[in-house]
Amino acid sequence: MKIQVQLYIMKYLKITFFFLLAGNSIYAQNHQSYADLENEILGSWHLENDPRTRLNFLENGMLKRYFGDELQSTNRYEITKTCCGEELQDQQFFLKEINKNGNIFCAYIEAINLYKGFFTLMTKSQGKVIVLKKINPDEAEE
Repeated sequence: MKIQVQLYIMKYLKITFFFLLAGNSIYAQNHQSYADLENEILGSWHLENDPRTRLNFLENGMLKRYFGDELQSTNRYEITKTCCGEELQDQQFFLKEINKNGNIFCAYIEAINLYKGFFTLMTKSQGKVIVLKKINPDEAEE
């Protein structure tokens, strides 16, 4: 009886270890490096539910916001691990936007998938999910 209990415990521990290891591997594959994000964010994106609202991320760290063809604002942006006193761990990053008055707005970068053309953010203040779609370079206007 004692041997059966020990075998049962060993099986349980092996299975638990396997799931922990597998879960950790999946987690690591779902996050992008800083260099990947810095490169993949570049270009024009529009809100999934409102194609008139466009964001154009430039190599010089500037973010141009458009509504239709009209430029609404030009702000600075950074991909960073810290924003407004919060520091993220591992391969998690913020999109930090700084307007001309020095006000800072932060959003968690969930993922950028250039293959499928999606960029997903979550607002820091309210936890709202924002989905952007990549604009084909032929359609993009600066």
